[in-house]
Amino acid sequence: MRKILYLWAITIFIFWGWHFASLYNTGPSFVFSYKFHQHIYQVYGDILRMPPADVPLAIAWLFFVDTLIVLGIAALRWYKHWLPQTWAWLRNKVAPVREEEGDSTPAIYGDLQPQASRISTATPEVKDFATGQVHPAE
Repeated sequence: MRKILYLWAITIFIFWGWHFASLYNTGPSFVFSYKFHQHIYQVYGDILRMPPADVPLAIAWLFFVDTLIVLGIAALRWYKHWLPQTWAWLRNKVAPVREEEGDSTPAIYGDLQPQASRISTATPEVKDFATGQVHPAE
């Protein structure tokens, strides 16, 4: 997954680096010249049948959608690591408020019910849902 994230980030960095370097006519070679910049977007515009000025906006939109897809896949792959920590954080934020207000209504999930031992401890705890063990958060 890290390789996919690296390739995704490198692709975005290279494209936008070239785009802005050639847009402002910087760099030592023809590749970074404004004339080459205009020519490339003219070719892309002809292929896509759209004005060359709209091509960078279309590419930005495609990169945005691609970013959402890649980050969504990464979140689904790493949910076992961040989900227990998120629940522990929520427990520590929600439990003291409920305890102070004297609210005894059950939470949506049984694990979110406030516990006095968790409120009184200074270090937050994380419950591993796979094994059921509770250990201090890192």
